[in-house]
Amino acid sequence: MLEKSFKITSRLVLITVLELILYVTCVSGAELSDILRSASQMPKRLSSYQFTVLFEGDAKNKEDQAAPQITQFSQSGGLFVVDSQLKDGDYSIDDDAKSMLQHIIYAFNGSKYQWYIVGRDTVSFSDTCRHPNLYFFPNPLILPYYWLVTAQSNWSDIKNEEIWNKRFAEAKYAGEITINDKICDVITLPDHEGNKDRKIFTYFARDLGSYPLRVKIVDLTTNAIVFIDVEQYTVKQTEMGEFVFPLVITLKHLDKAQIQVQMSWKLLSESLQVNPSLDDDLFTISTSRIGTVIDYDDVLKSIGAEKAGAVIEQVITPRNKWRRMRIVVMIVNVLFIGLFIAFLVYRKRKNDYANKT
Repeated sequence: MLEKSFKITSRLVLITVLELILYVTCVSGAELSDILRSASQMPKRLSSYQFTVLFEGDAKNKEDQAAPQITQFSQSGGLFVVDSQLKDGDYSIDDDAKSMLQHIIYAFNGSKYQWYIVGRDTVSFSDTCRHPNLYFFPNPLILPYYWLVTAQSNWSDIKNEEIWNKRFAEAKYAGEITINDKICDVITLPDHEGNKDRKIFTYFARDLGSYPLRVKIVDLTTNAIVFIDVEQYTVKQTEMGEFVFPLVITLKHLDKAQIQVQMSWKLLSESLQVNPSLDDDLFTISTSRIGTVIDYDDVLKSIGAEKAGAVIEQVITPRNKWRRMRIVVMIVNVLFIGLFIAFLVYRKRKNDYANKT
């Protein structure tokens, strides 16, 4: 009798455990489908935009200090133009480097990527994006979606339902947390490139249409962490519904509990235009009055990839100054998962050009 009672009790416990597992699974599935449905709709409400942002960076290694920049982003559909200028200040770079980086315009008109270095009166263009970041400079509108897409992705990619469905198929619901008085649903995602030692946490604000307020990337082998936080935002009304626009975004890279790199993007609210009508001519850089025009693809075909970059740099940089100046593009491995943000930092370093060519 006792044995029979024990068997019945065991079965009841097992059934209860199975029901609990099924319940948790159903709740998690419901949460994920609700988040997916809500969060994936918001990007579709923005077809065009224009805004100006102030970028500032700080690094523990002051030699890698990034110069502040004022950058205007404009986009319509898949076309975009990014106009960036160094903010006035005292920089530890020589005049040649400063004149080269003082004003850069980068654009895509649907067929050509164009890079205009105003201080060198030089435009180079290519059929392919040849920069780690599609927009050349990190686009703050896309930063909160770096769990979904890579740095080579266009805003139009974030509207792609197939990309959302594929990414959410790998997601797991991890519960809820409150960030700045906003209840956020948390999901975990694997590394984009299959590295099992890296994990992504994304925090979706429920009453903001499941907008991602925070992305946290953890490297399980080094315990290094990257936070991308939307510190301030504004909600704009569009014909299709509300759209959350980030006003202040911070990025922090922590290693051994210490901040190694910290960056911020502050959008100038008065500059923000939501779904404006932008002329397609805006996205094509006119070469009629520019001194030097380089077809990067032709150069690449004729002399090969290794020498192409050097040839272009030689055109835009005075030969007699090259040995005394080098511009270092610091690639911050923001996500530790192959999603990297490219941004310019400036330092002097001696370089033997002859060895490179």
